[in-house]
Formats: sequence, structure tokens, C-alpha cells
Amino acid sequence: MGSLKAAGIFLAALIFVPGCAGSNRRPEPDKKLRVLAVMPFENLSNDASGAEITRKKIYDALVNDKYEVMELEKTDAILRGLGVTDGGQLKRVELSKLAAGLGTGTLITGEVQEYFQGASLEVIPFGFCFKRQVKLKITVRDALTGKILFERQKELVTREPLDQQEEKRKQNEKNKRELEKEKRNGGKAGENDTAAGEKEPTFLENLFGGILRNAISDTIYSGAELMAYNIAQELVREMPYFYEE
Repeated sequence: MGSLKAAGIFLAALIFVPGCAGSNRRPEPDKKLRVLAVMPFENLSNDASGAEITRKKIYDALVNDKYEVMELEKTDAILRGLGVTDGGQLKRVELSKLAAGLGTGTLITGEVQEYFQGASLEVIPFGFCFKRQVKLKITVRDALTGKILFERQKELVTREPLDQQEEKRKQNEKNKRELEKEKRNGGKAGENDTAAGEKEPTFLENLFGGILRNAISDTIYSGAELMAYNIAQELVREMPYFYEE
């Protein structure tokens, strides 16, 4: 068990730590920024929400970093008029038609290649794992000329042993019981307090029950969103400003 915990700590250290939010860059006073339109992202992952989440993170990062960005709701309304409702359809529409409809010739497209979190059946040195992975590629293009102004891809991956996920769940449940007891009687709950009739689950119940709980847990799910947030911040910080010529 000691080696499992050590491996888990090592992998947890691989989690990307976000830098300062936004760089507060400002355009030169005598230059006007191009207006960017963030297109719906193409989703190549197995998570139906991956494209929407990563697109929103990129949009928020752009706004926070002082870019001029068309509101997503306005962009989507115009695109619906052009028959576009998802990122996969963009390849069938001419760039010039998109630029004319949106009123801006600077477009950001995205490709969500991986957006995953859950139990992974890949075999790693210490057994099966709970995996989080986000891989995103964005492209900024001048729609009038077809020229690519900026393109970058980033990926974040973390893996934790499944038994660590179960230990976290148990500790969270214990903490919750103690807080509830404190609220009831104003005292601190003891370490041995348990809910009435509670029994220790078997190994298989822990393993497979933990997989199911983690798959539907909002708390666990936020891990992939945090990765998407971190990737968006880094991508936008690496982008130059785009000025009107």
C-alpha cells in the first residue's frame, strides 16, 4: 500500500498548476484590435460536453485578457442562420461566407481531441487508475485570406490509483458526518462515529461502487473542467494580439 500511495503522490504532482489569471495586456493606444469570433469547437472526444466546456473556457480567457471578442450567443445565432450548429459542420462552409455573416474576418476554431475522466482500463505499474485527460487544439485564422495567424495544441493528463479515489470518498463521507454532528449538538464528532447500521463495504463494492460514483460525481467531474481552464489560460497567454491593418 505504501508504494501505491507513493505512486499516487508522484502522479498528483503532475497536475498542472495554473499561473496568474490573465496577463492584463493592453493594446497600443493608436491601434485597433480585430474582433475575434470563437466558433463552436469540433468534438473528437467521447464526452458530449467537452466541446462546449472548452470553448467557453477559451472565450472567458480571451475576455479576461482584454481581447475584443464577439459574444458566444451572438456568434451562435448568426451561425444558425448559416446552417451551422456544431464545430464539425464548419469545414463545409467557406471561410469568406463565415466572415461575411459574422462581420469579422478573424475566426478561432477548436478541436477537442480528448476530454475524459473516469476509470481507465489501461494497465499502469500500480494497477488500474482514475484518469483525467484534456487535449485541445485551437487555430486563429484570417477568414478573408485563409492565413493561419496562430495555432497551438496542449494536453494535460493525470492518473490516480483507484484505491486512492475510494480513500478520498471515505474521508469525505466521514468529514460530512462529523460536520453534521457538530451542527446537531455543537460538539465535535469522534473518529469512531458511524451512521446507524453502517457496515464496511467489501473490496469489490469499493472498487466497482467507486467507479460508478466517480463517473457521476460533480466534484470529481470538475477535475476535467479545471484542466480545460488551465489549458485555455495558457493558450491565450501565448497568443499575440491581432490588430486591424
